[in-house]
Amino acid sequence: MQSMREETAILEFMAVGSWIERLLQIAEEFADEEVTITVLRSLKLIFRSDAAFDRCTERYPSMGEFLTQMINAYVSSQGIMNEGISALDILLRRPHYIRLIDSKWVSKLQSLKTDPRLANLRPTIDSIINKLKQK
Repeated sequence: MQSMREETAILEFMAVGSWIERLLQIAEEFADEEVTITVLRSLKLIFRSDAAFDRCTERYPSMGEFLTQMINAYVSSQGIMNEGISALDILLRRPHYIRLIDSKWVSKLQSLKTDPRLANLRPTIDSIINKLKQK
């Protein structure tokens, strides 16, 4: 993951299309908190790169759905919530991508705001909900 902090490393990673798909499979197949956190951190680094972001959202238009499902599946894990909410916020930085997110997720994210364990994430959750409502 340390090597993924460089733009060139991210672009090389993205050049091999199956790597992202494998990351998503790992997150789904392993019900391990640390593995899921690492996958979410990797995705977050990928989303920060403009070129990688474009490739990723083009190849995986349902990435937002994947992230919201992960967030809702692991609501009791503070680490996963921190990384998942942050990754979703970065993913939704482009208006054209927001339109691809199913509006039903607004209510699911809204319910996360009331969870006292997620009080530190409320501003980011509010930001995500506002982006989704603008669609």
